[in-house]
Amino acid sequence: MLLLCAIPLLVYGVSTIAIEALERGLLNVRRPWRALQPEMRTTWCVLLAQAISNAVASRIFVRAQPHAKDILIGMAIVDTAEYWCHRAMHRSVWAYRHMHRTHHAVSPQPAYALLNSSLESMSTGLVVGVGVWTFGVSWESFIVVMCLASAKTVWDHSAFSKGHALHHQHPQYNFEQPFCHLWDHAMGTFKKVPPHATQTKPERHSKR
Repeated sequence: MLLLCAIPLLVYGVSTIAIEALERGLLNVRRPWRALQPEMRTTWCVLLAQAISNAVASRIFVRAQPHAKDILIGMAIVDTAEYWCHRAMHRSVWAYRHMHRTHHAVSPQPAYALLNSSLESMSTGLVVGVGVWTFGVSWESFIVVMCLASAKTVWDHSAFSKGHALHHQHPQYNFEQPFCHLWDHAMGTFKKVPPHATQTKPERHSKR
């Protein structure tokens, strides 16, 4: 069971290594060594907290074999929670400053896909957890969803994906991730990626 709790972390690490290798080979994108950078330490703290949360959730959520229906419901819950929490953190000056600014402190890149403040991680994770528990999604299916979310989030912050990079350029658009943009389309916050879009620059001076 402990190994299952850590699988989303392993997926995150393997996805980061694989996608950055593809960036180097196909796009000639070179990432600096970041193992000892403060942002990397913060990211690993988020991942460790996620593993602990997964262990706690195993005692709360129902237990059953992964099922396609549960996985799809879990994906919808994650997308819904991410959209509304993410949007709220951009709409509120206080929430952005104290919760979400950490994520926008650097340009999008795979290794920092989960570079979040502890307050953001806990609040969004709590909303996801309540949704999963309310809809009776099994813990095993939840772990599958977290693995898929980890891989897709890493991809969203790579040089291959322009949709979320556009959010880092225009923070009032494209809130939803990791799976789709249904809420963005429904709420009028979707922004189409322009032709020949390029990777964003660091946002260290961004206020919102």
